[in-house]
Amino acid sequence: MQISRALVCAIFALPICHQAAAQTPPAVPADEYINITTTAIPFLRIATDARSSSLGNCGIATSPDASAIFYNSAKLAFIPNENPFGLTVNYTPWLSQLVDDLYLANISAFLKTDSLQAISVGCRYFSLGNLTVTSASGNVLQEFRPTEISADVAYARKLAAHFSLGLTLKYIYSNVNTIGNASTNGLKPVNSGAADISVFHQKQISEKVGIALGGVISNIGPKIFYSNTINKDYLPTNLGIGANVTIDVNPRNTVALTAECNKLLVPTPNIEDNSPANAIPDYMEYSALEGMFVSFADAPQGLEEELNEINIGTGLEYIYHNLIALRGGYFYEDDSKGGRQMWAAGAGVHFSSFNIDLGYQNSTNQQITNTNATFSMSLQILLNKS
Repeated sequence: MQISRALVCAIFALPICHQAAAQTPPAVPADEYINITTTAIPFLRIATDARSSSLGNCGIATSPDASAIFYNSAKLAFIPNENPFGLTVNYTPWLSQLVDDLYLANISAFLKTDSLQAISVGCRYFSLGNLTVTSASGNVLQEFRPTEISADVAYARKLAAHFSLGLTLKYIYSNVNTIGNASTNGLKPVNSGAADISVFHQKQISEKVGIALGGVISNIGPKIFYSNTINKDYLPTNLGIGANVTIDVNPRNTVALTAECNKLLVPTPNIEDNSPANAIPDYMEYSALEGMFVSFADAPQGLEEELNEINIGTGLEYIYHNLIALRGGYFYEDDSKGGRQMWAAGAGVHFSSFNIDLGYQNSTNQQITNTNATFSMSLQILLNKS
């Protein structure tokens, strides 16, 4: 059987751009060393709302909105009380230069139950396009549309005037591993669960300046059969830390600068194998919990490689009279860990209870330019108390 070129591009472009793929190579010059960390369900680490996308994928410490469940659910407790309910819908034709019908979409809603706490639900949907499986002679044998879904529910509560805690639980579904004969787990789709634990601190330090700090450990969950039938793959468990500074220049003009760092809490690929009989490399034999701790000090090239595993995002947001927002950002990942290096830009318009946001990202790394041009759009509705 042959798999259509479109789906092959989609499946293999996903790990290239989002933390997948490789064993540690033999000793090579530092500028040629590549050792990219593999995970299952990598779409969980893709920024899909237009605001975060245009801020260099930053969302951990930015001002709270209806998309907070996907970045840092603890922020929900700090949504103003005059907005007790909100809903957002996001759409991203991801990697559209490779595959026309590959896209991500999500929807989420929150409810402020009182001034101290909030609940939220959300769903992410990732379509990998249409698949046509054919015989060697070109006859169509199967039509298939691989999809991955995450359904989330979150709770956030203020534990102090300026500090909150959030918990998100996720149900994860994927049928990517049931394509044709290239299946894992006995042709059964993946059904699994995960959780996020997050914190958020927000405080006005002067009349015009406010700061926010956030931290989250996301996608904590068991290993799953995803890429083959021998090794269970790690979920994209991630540690993220962010900061945001907001300056009210005057009553009509506000500027916010945000930055964050992210590191996968997943063992780094290594060719060492002390038990070759089981065909499982040593770094894949840790449990999910063990892998989280090991990931801080297991890189084959030591501290320098560990530091290279940290991705950095920065963003600048300008808001005029709470009506118009202009945004820009940059995201950096070391060449040895995937090389995603992207500039971003976007804009938003606020009208009555509606926010409409647009975002665009493109690569500054010439080696992967064709796989990173991404457009995103979001609609947010915030109910105002009468």
